[in-house]
Amino acid sequence: MRWFFHWIMGYMRVDCPRTAAEDILNIMWENNIISWDYFEADERFFFSVSQWEYRRLCAVFPHPEQMQPTQRGLWNLLSHLWRRPGLLVGAVAACLVMVMGSLVVWEVRVEGEERIPVEKIKTALSESGLSVGMPLSSLDRAGISAEVLQREPELAYIGINIKGNVVYVEVRERQSAPGEDGQEKEGGANLVASCDAIIDSLAVRTGDTVVHTGQVVRAGQLLVSGVTNSHAGNKFVYAEGEVFGRVQQTFTVTLPRDLVLTRVEERQLSGISLIFWGKNINIYGGTGNLPAGYDTIYTKDPIYLFGYIRLPITVIRTESVRYAEDTIHLTESETVSYAMRLMEERLMRELADGELLRRRYSGAFVGEEYILTCEVECIRNIAVTSEFGIG
Repeated sequence: MRWFFHWIMGYMRVDCPRTAAEDILNIMWENNIISWDYFEADERFFFSVSQWEYRRLCAVFPHPEQMQPTQRGLWNLLSHLWRRPGLLVGAVAACLVMVMGSLVVWEVRVEGEERIPVEKIKTALSESGLSVGMPLSSLDRAGISAEVLQREPELAYIGINIKGNVVYVEVRERQSAPGEDGQEKEGGANLVASCDAIIDSLAVRTGDTVVHTGQVVRAGQLLVSGVTNSHAGNKFVYAEGEVFGRVQQTFTVTLPRDLVLTRVEERQLSGISLIFWGKNINIYGGTGNLPAGYDTIYTKDPIYLFGYIRLPITVIRTESVRYAEDTIHLTESETVSYAMRLMEERLMRELADGELLRRRYSGAFVGEEYILTCEVECIRNIAVTSEFGIG
């Protein structure tokens, strides 16, 4: 904070011979002159003082000619800009661009799409009034969402959120996508069990439920029927919902003691481009074909001003990476520890949508391999969609 205050008010950076540094420091100490940022370089001594304190120092120091001051801070910057009107105009224009830019949309990001291409969704958003460069104050999120849902019948939900100058669009697609002729598909879909389980709870949105809580079901058994009965006869629908069951599963990890690890052997920059206001600008691109064994890695790095103000610029780096393999021999304890880590990662991945109730581990070395087994009991959604047609 003190540095910022001195930079705003202006200060002096003083350069003097190192032989005079002791006398200057003693005089400043005796006269209570505040200074900071001391360092020595090439037989010279440097320090900083405020402009008022520098005038006091010159009045009490007998050899002020030994000190070579340089004005620093905001006032010094403004004086340079005043003498150079082109720089002043450029600084003012840059400030105006930053202020005006903070009032418009810099980027539109779409999340949650699976079958529908992102560009198709962005086109529908643009036609509905949401595009890069539009004022944030004129963004009608409810109106845009309603219009996009009318334009894209494959979408069941669209949510628009604003964070800074970036608009995040979250979409959900319909389970029963329309056919190529724009009409609904003929037939329907059931929900069947993906594995053996004991029904724990149900949350059915469409379809007729044919199981109940506490019932034991087998893999492939019908849970929710897509054939509903009404006074007009049978109706075919796409059954939707979640059926949570208590499931017992066994997971196995096999790990050899001779472990092959992959490391980066060579990394080459093969391309740089910018995304500015939604437009792609190529800066650099490598030529020629890379030898076999190289992988291409793309990284996106948004640019931030002062570390937290996101600018409408994203740098895309393309790197060509070649990998090499190293073989290491693990001890028994290292093998067991590594296998446990792999098992934990697999459980987190396989049971991410479930609730783990209990688990039991067992492991043994078979030759040069360690086999780790984990028996788990969990509650997870066992319903999977099984479509059917009308013959």
